[in-house]
Amino acid sequence: MTVAKSGKPGGTSVKDAQSGVAIELENTLLNGHEALCAVLKDALAGEGIDVTPPLYGRYILGRGVAAGVTRLVRGRTGSAAKAQKLAGTVRDAYLEKLLADAGTPDKGLVALLKEAAERGMTLGALSCLDEEALEQVVDACGLAELGVQPPAQSADPEHGFDRDSWLDLAVALRIGPTRCYAVTSQAAACKGALAAGMKTGVIEKPLTSFQDFSGADFVRDALDAATRKDILARLTP
Repeated sequence: MTVAKSGKPGGTSVKDAQSGVAIELENTLLNGHEALCAVLKDALAGEGIDVTPPLYGRYILGRGVAAGVTRLVRGRTGSAAKAQKLAGTVRDAYLEKLLADAGTPDKGLVALLKEAAERGMTLGALSCLDEEALEQVVDACGLAELGVQPPAQSADPEHGFDRDSWLDLAVALRIGPTRCYAVTSQAAACKGALAAGMKTGVIEKPLTSFQDFSGADFVRDALDAATRKDILARLTP
């Protein structure tokens, strides 16, 4: 899913359309990787599957949530029916964790969105959640108040945050990808945004810190004031 809107009320002006900031929603604003890994551990323990960080990286990172979970369970149990059933269970528990986390979004990222909106920049977010789940997370995080509107498009359900998904987001934002700064958390999203022609930075997470983020402007565990200033400067003509 994508969510996008002008940083100013009442539509997109010429100035607004010149640049924008886009985020990998559930994995940068929220602790999506940690939440999903915890849910998978609980859900798959009964199947004798120990969801270790390497296993999470192999099956989940770089894919849509449903596709990754289905692939993991089917690959480890050999049962497509069991994979489909557990994917539904994981989806519901994962959403519950994200909604519980929505009240404490990443402070540095919230500050970046506010600062970008104050400069008249367009704000957007890319997500691998299904439409119903995404709408709930968007509402719980108060993204509309930050200048990000309700969902508009779907990211690739198999490959997640890939090049085409970021390009679709740029179209929804009505800006050229070279004028968009993507804040990501994992290598697939970072490389997808770079392949789309976007400027890209990374908020690395414990489950993604081993990955190769070549090409990113920065790799940090949090967005400090200096990094936010640099991001906005790169978008200012």
